[in-house]
Amino acid sequence: MDWMIEFGWGILLTSFTGSLFFLVWRLAWQGLERAGLARAGFGLLKMTAISFFLPAAYAFLKQKAVNRELGHGYLFSKSYGLFLAGKIFLAVWLLGAGTLALSLVRDAWQQHRRLSSCMPCETEVRTQFQEAYRSLGGKGRRLRVCYSYCFAAPCMCGVLRPMVILPAQRYEKDELQVIFTHEITHYLQGAMLLKWGILLLRAVHFFNPLAWLLCREVQKWSEYACDIRACSAIGGAKQYFRVIADMALFSAEGTLAAQLTESKNELVERIEKVKEMNRNRKKGFMTKLAAVGLAGAVYAAGSVSAYAATVKSADLYVYLHHLTTVEEEEEYVPWVDDYVEYTEEGYAEGIVVRTGEVYRITRSYVGMEWTINGGEAAETEAFSCKKGDTISVSMGISPDNISVKVGIIKPDGTKTYIWGKGDKVAHDFSVSVSGSYKVFVENGTGTAVDVDGSYRVY
Repeated sequence: MDWMIEFGWGILLTSFTGSLFFLVWRLAWQGLERAGLARAGFGLLKMTAISFFLPAAYAFLKQKAVNRELGHGYLFSKSYGLFLAGKIFLAVWLLGAGTLALSLVRDAWQQHRRLSSCMPCETEVRTQFQEAYRSLGGKGRRLRVCYSYCFAAPCMCGVLRPMVILPAQRYEKDELQVIFTHEITHYLQGAMLLKWGILLLRAVHFFNPLAWLLCREVQKWSEYACDIRACSAIGGAKQYFRVIADMALFSAEGTLAAQLTESKNELVERIEKVKEMNRNRKKGFMTKLAAVGLAGAVYAAGSVSAYAATVKSADLYVYLHHLTTVEEEEEYVPWVDDYVEYTEEGYAEGIVVRTGEVYRITRSYVGMEWTINGGEAAETEAFSCKKGDTISVSMGISPDNISVKVGIIKPDGTKTYIWGKGDKVAHDFSVSVSGSYKVFVENGTGTAVDVDGSYRVY
């Protein structure tokens, strides 16, 4: 196995399953919105965003690969083509994700410098802010309000030290009430944490257009959810949006700030969406129940589809492994095996036995990279052989002055082995009876050895 192959496959699988659940959400959302269950739909959208960070499909396949339940032993095995593809994908991913991550760091640094110029507000403004904060259900004094000459529009910034920023100017009381209600609602709904999350999601899955579309949907519906709650607190959408429109605050404050609005077109869209959602909230109980049932059925079908696609991806990996495996025909060189075979029953007394991990080199060769401590033996899992077959074992042993037992375990438990040391240990063991065999290395010394080798059956 190679970590670059597994990393690339894990990212692609996670992106695929996340995209599948996003498409499922788009189907379920229409029914939930029309039934007046916009808040539930927004909650499902946030869960969909989380699915882009959970490599559940990869973890499932990894567990199946370890237990050899999928892929016939080839799942996540290394081939030259897959190894090369893994290196290329890693390089492209690091370039794309790194570029977006660096832009986030740059924006965060610029925002930090702008926040350093903030000034405290007057007592009456702070008092109004605290009253609005408590009336909306806020607790403690973690969220602050301040003035700044470096911001053109009111906004909220920060995750660890959140604050509402007011451009340094005079405000009417009703204007401040709308600003405070909007930004405090964003804070109570975790808007800044959500904003950072979707920006990181976009960086990780920059190659996936559906991930970018998901980020836009999350940002839009975060504003819609905030508008619904803020309108109720203000006393109506008319007064709420009138103040926002009169203030004409359409200056963008960057990707890391939550503000009133960024464009006139967005404001018109939000007004229409609030009206539509208020109408839908009046739908009857049976309509809501039917929408929930439909959404549940859609998500159940999506989950089954995600499971089936994950299982099928194991077959795809095996196909790609066989397609990209290069088996070279080596020139025949006469070779004389001078090793003497020994036979014994079981292991020497006090030897600790464990099963060593193996990986496929080609269709014919199985590789092993083991570190075997003194007084320890490592063996492969059992594999089938027929009478007349040959088990060819070759390996290098380091340090090259340590001799260890290298051999096979027969179906009756009898061991046939040679004593080997150095970097050119090779021997062919004849199969005299059909059954299950294992390859083993036993280190009876007090020094740990590293074993790098392979075996094949022909």
